[in-house]
Amino acid sequence: MIIATGGVTYPQTGCSIDNYSLTGEPLTKIKYGLSPLITKEDLSGIAGITLNNVECSYKKSKVKGNVLISHVGLTGPGIIDLSSRISKDIDYDILDDDYDLSCEINIDLMPDFTREELKNKFNEDFQTKGKTQIKNYLKSLLTNNFIEYFLNRINIAPDTQLSRINKKSKNRLVENLKRFTLEIVDFNRDLAKVTIGGIKLENINPKTMESKITPNLYFAGEILDLDGPTGGYNLKIAFSTGYLAGLSAGELM
Repeated sequence: MIIATGGVTYPQTGCSIDNYSLTGEPLTKIKYGLSPLITKEDLSGIAGITLNNVECSYKKSKVKGNVLISHVGLTGPGIIDLSSRISKDIDYDILDDDYDLSCEINIDLMPDFTREELKNKFNEDFQTKGKTQIKNYLKSLLTNNFIEYFLNRINIAPDTQLSRINKKSKNRLVENLKRFTLEIVDFNRDLAKVTIGGIKLENINPKTMESKITPNLYFAGEILDLDGPTGGYNLKIAFSTGYLAGLSAGELM
């Protein structure tokens, strides 16, 4: 028998939490992977905006890529990959249905500049372009429709002329461009594209995908404790383990 029922997340595909009861095998903790994130901050007013080529970080994990702002939070390649790293760090199990997923992430909106480079740039530009309003000045640095939300978040009036921005506000501007913090309250659970965790790999023969506990029982795909980042890696895992399980089981017939 080959069990290839998939994981528990992404229910639109027909997967179910009941699949694990079919296995009779020891499981790791089951978690959400490659999922959009839900924020405490209300981002609905700027939904649809893409932050291009930013760097998202959670503790020591960093992922560079585009971030799309949704009505409930964040998505896009950079966020999707980071979500799995967050999920693996937090101690919880979907099967328990009683857990706290709150944490903070930081977005470096200007990853190609250091803080010192930004300070030097602003010191020069704020003198030579003193009559320019900050909301217009930032159009060359940030996605246009994001600028007013960003400035309001850091308490700088969008219409303020550059020459009227004091040192304290300038430092706050630099710090938030390099470290814009958002509070995450949950994964967008119905859209998690992979399941982290599953059948323990230590109990699987990697040469055949056969259980080391139950003879003639094989596993393939997402039901295994095996996952990767976006970019086709999880499809590769499914195809490779499925092929090997089928080949191995077929040799017994």
